[in-house]
Amino acid sequence: MVGLKNFEHVYIHRWEKLYAFCFRMTGDEHIAQNIVQDIFTDLWERRDEVDMLSIESYLFGAAKNQVLKEYGKKKLDAGDMEEELLIERSKKQKLSEAEHHLLDNFFTEEYNHAEWSTEITESKAHISANIYQKVKKKSQLIRPFRNHYRYAIAATILLIAAVGILSKPKAKEKEIVVRTTSVTDSVKSNGGLLHLETIK
Repeated sequence: MVGLKNFEHVYIHRWEKLYAFCFRMTGDEHIAQNIVQDIFTDLWERRDEVDMLSIESYLFGAAKNQVLKEYGKKKLDAGDMEEELLIERSKKQKLSEAEHHLLDNFFTEEYNHAEWSTEITESKAHISANIYQKVKKKSQLIRPFRNHYRYAIAATILLIAAVGILSKPKAKEKEIVVRTTSVTDSVKSNGGLLHLETIK
């Protein structure tokens, strides 16, 4: 018999191990979490029938059964998908015979991407190298024009500034003389020149 405290203890101390086991068996986090949740729900419903001394074997036996049941569902789902496979086959009629073979294996044998790339004799490294070479080639084609963009932008800014300066009407320059006891200096002020002269 599993009481509430025992159930909490089992849940806290066995959940992670059980999840790791289910995840290792299914390879899917979501499915593994659902299986573990179902196991603990079932344990709670059968708490009067389960012996605490054999709780570990009960949990992992239930996990194994749930995983097998999940694989059975996948096979049934695969049967339901037969119609979808027929549609896919009609779409791929334009492909070569080798490509037909690969697609058949991908859908029916559940190939992963690594197996598929091995099957078509292109490893992931080879595919990555091809992509790298194409990107490198494009960047080499673009490189000579990069500085031209900078020069074009700078020239445009200078042109806009020049047009702005040339289009402003010139104000008449006025010369104002101020006598001070400091150093001679020339400063623009109010559209005219301001001369500071030192008095001796």
